[in-house]
Amino acid sequence: MAALVSASGRVLLRTDRWSAYLGIGPGRLDEAVELDAVQPEYRDALRGLLGRYVATDAAGELELPIRTVDGTYRWILAQLAPLAAAPGSRSSHAFVALIDVDQRRRAEAALREQLAFSERLLAASDDCIKTLDLQGRLLTINEAGSEALEVGGGTDVIGRRWSDVWAGQERAVAVDAVERAVGGDVVRFTAELRPAAGRHSTWDVSMSPIVGVDGMPERLLVISRDITEQCATENARRIAIARLELLVMTDRVLASSLDYTTTLNNIARLAVETIADACLFDIVGDDGKPALVAVAHAEPDHEALMGDAGRHLESDPDRGEHYVRTTLRTGRSVFVPLTDPTWIVRSSSGTVHERFMTALEYRSLIVVAVRNGDVSLGTLTLVLAGPRGRLFDGSDLAFAEELGRRAGVALENARLYTRERHVATALQEASLPTELPQLEHMSFDASYRAGSSEATIGGDWYDAFVLRDGRVALTVGDVLGSGLKAAVIMTKLRQAMQSAALIVADPNVMLDAAEQTLRLHAPDGIATAIAAIFDPTALTLCLASAGHPGPAVRYRDGTIEEVAVPGILLGLRDHPAELQHCQLAVGDTIVFYTDGLVEATRDMDEGIARLHAALGQPEIYAARHPARPLMDAVLPPGGATDDTAVLVIRIF
Repeated sequence: MAALVSASGRVLLRTDRWSAYLGIGPGRLDEAVELDAVQPEYRDALRGLLGRYVATDAAGELELPIRTVDGTYRWILAQLAPLAAAPGSRSSHAFVALIDVDQRRRAEAALREQLAFSERLLAASDDCIKTLDLQGRLLTINEAGSEALEVGGGTDVIGRRWSDVWAGQERAVAVDAVERAVGGDVVRFTAELRPAAGRHSTWDVSMSPIVGVDGMPERLLVISRDITEQCATENARRIAIARLELLVMTDRVLASSLDYTTTLNNIARLAVETIADACLFDIVGDDGKPALVAVAHAEPDHEALMGDAGRHLESDPDRGEHYVRTTLRTGRSVFVPLTDPTWIVRSSSGTVHERFMTALEYRSLIVVAVRNGDVSLGTLTLVLAGPRGRLFDGSDLAFAEELGRRAGVALENARLYTRERHVATALQEASLPTELPQLEHMSFDASYRAGSSEATIGGDWYDAFVLRDGRVALTVGDVLGSGLKAAVIMTKLRQAMQSAALIVADPNVMLDAAEQTLRLHAPDGIATAIAAIFDPTALTLCLASAGHPGPAVRYRDGTIEEVAVPGILLGLRDHPAELQHCQLAVGDTIVFYTDGLVEATRDMDEGIARLHAALGQPEIYAARHPARPLMDAVLPPGGATDDTAVLVIRIF
C-alpha cells in the first residue's frame, strides 16, 4: 500500500489497495481523509512527521493506529521518503509506504504483558526459580531464590555453578541432576541446603530442560521449594507415632517376659528401630554398682562396639563423673540436645570414653533414671548419632522419662518374681518327698520339673509312702495358681492327704481332707488331685480323683491305656468320688502325672500320644530310673511352660 504526498501534505495519489484498506471512494484526494482515519491521539504525531518533511525535506517513519474499512483500528507503519525533481534540489513530493504491522504490534504487546506477568509471578512466588546454561551456571534467579541463597539481588551468583551452592552428598546429586536434565530428563530430588552461616533448610528441587526450536535443550529451568517446615511437621508426626508405637510394643514386651535382661534388650531393640540410633540400659546390681545389661544400635557394625560402653562407667582420676552415675546419684535426667567436641571431652569418663563417643559420632543424648517410684534402679540412655539429622527435644526427654518409668516398674516386678520364684522353688523342693518306698519286686521313681521362666511354678506335687499294714498310699496333684502361694497350698494339701491316709487308708477320705484344707486356707482356691491305695501283695490299685487325670498303665503284653477316674475338682467337691479298681500284674508299669506333661504342646491328644510312644520304648519303661527319661521324651524340645510331676511304679 502506498500514497504520493505533495510538499504541502496533500494526498495526490493512492494505490487501490490503500483506498480499499481505508474504504475511500475513487476521486477523493483530500488529505483530511487520512487525518480523520488516524486515531485522534496520534494525529499530532502524523502532522509532526509531515511538518518535518516540509521544513527539512527529511525522511521519516511513524507507527500509528488507523481506522480501516470495517471501522476497526489497526496499526500501520508509515514510511515517508522525499522525492526530488532533480539531484540537489528540494523535493516537491514525498512517497509514503504504508505497511500493516497490526499483528506484530499486538504480538509484541501480548509478549510484553506475558513478560510483565511472568515477572510479577516470579516476584510473588516463594519458590526459588532459576535458569541455568547447559554447563549448569546460573543465568537468572528470582528474588526468593536470592534470599534463599543469601546473595542480595542475586548478582553475586550469576555465572556461578549452581551445584556449588550445595555441599557434600547434595552437591553430587545436583551435578548428576544437571547432567540428566541436559540429556532431556526431568529430574526431581530432595536435599538439604547447609550454608556456612544461617539455618539449614530442606528443598524439593525440580529441574527440566528448556527446549529450542530444534528440539534440543537450550537452557535449564530449576524450581526449588523450601519444605523445611513441612519436613519438620512430618518428622514430628512420624516421631509422635513412633513414640506411641514404641510404648505399645514396650508394654507388650514387658508383659511377655519376667526375665528383665531379655526384656530390656528387647526394649532397646525397639527404641533403635523407632526413635534413636543407640539405646543402653545400665542397671544397679546386688553390689550397688551399675552395669551395662542391654544395648542396641541401628547399625549392626556398631553394636559390638556399643558393648564396650559398660567399661567406661569408672572415671579416670583427672576426669569427672560419668553421666550415667550422675543420673543415678541425683535422680535427674541428663539432656544434651547437641553435643560438640568440648562437651565430649568435658563429659567423658576418660580418654577411651572420649574416643568411644567420637567414633560413634554422638550428636544428641538423653540419660534418664529407670525408676520404681522414687528408687532409681538404673539408667536408660538414648543417642542420636552421625554428623547431621534431627536432634532430641523436650518432648523426647519427657518420652524417655516415661519409658524409664515403665521399664523400672517392669524391672522391679521381674526382680520380685525372681525372688518369689526362688523361694517357691526352694519350698517346692523341700515339700516333695526326699525318699520313695523301697519294696521287694517293685520300684518307685519320680521327677519334678519347674516350668520355664515365662510361667509360674509351685503347684504340682507327688507323694508315695508305706502304711502300717504294708500298703502304699499315693497322691499326685496340681494347685491352680502360681508362685509362693501355690507352693504353700500344695504343701498343706499334700500333708493333709498324708495325715488322712495314716488314719483311714481310703482315697475318698484322703480327698475329703484335701477339700477341707483347701476351703480353710484358700476359700476361692481350685486344685486337682488323685489319691490311690496300692496293695503290693494282691497287686491291686484303688483310686479316686478330684478332677485329675488317671494314670497311664503299660501292661506286660505291651498294651497301654489311660485309666479313667472321674471326679470333681477340689474346691468344688460336694460328694465322694466313684472308686476305681485296677488289677495289676508282674511286668506292668504305672505312670501318675500332672497335666503339664501332656499339655506342653497345647494339644492334650498329642501329649497323650507322646506319652504312649515313650512307654513303648524299652530304654524308658525298663530303666532303673524311668521318670526323668520319660519326661524328656514326652515334653517338646523347648520344655514345658507349666511345672510337671511324674511318679512311675514298676512291678517285676
